[in-house]
Amino acid sequence: CIFIDDSMSDDEQLFALAHEIGHIILEHKPVKNKKLKGKQEREANLFAHYLITKSSQRLDKAINSIFGILICCILGVMLVMMGSPDKEGTPTVNYYTQEKVSGAAHQITDSTVCYLARYSTVYHTYKDCSYLKNSKTVYETTVGECGKDRLCSRCAARYK
Repeated sequence: CIFIDDSMSDDEQLFALAHEIGHIILEHKPVKNKKLKGKQEREANLFAHYLITKSSQRLDKAINSIFGILICCILGVMLVMMGSPDKEGTPTVNYYTQEKVSGAAHQITDSTVCYLARYSTVYHTYKDCSYLKNSKTVYETTVGECGKDRLCSRCAARYK
């Protein structure tokens, strides 16, 4: 969220908004180092100055582009968190949690057979998963006993 002091003039508010958008676009992170903080502030000021001093047509396009990008990012996060829409008889996987979403034909439960490579950080639901292809040893167990809480991304896409 960006908060702008409404007691400032319109020009000051516009510069403050452009400055804060500059921090976002430049991917600045909060820092305690005064030298680095000063550098980030100068960069954000330069960004704001550049953005504001261009013609109003370019400014409108830049703001529309920025808001378009932000809206796409928000919608993308919402879609990931909600999972894919369920189609009749098609399992749906929520890619945010890598877990099964209700309403699908089959569910991954603790008793579902899964496969693990020796140093795997995820479990696989398909023994022929391409991520397991180069593993010398593949262990077969169940989801409840494997000790992993995340499904392989390729198995999840295939399962879907």
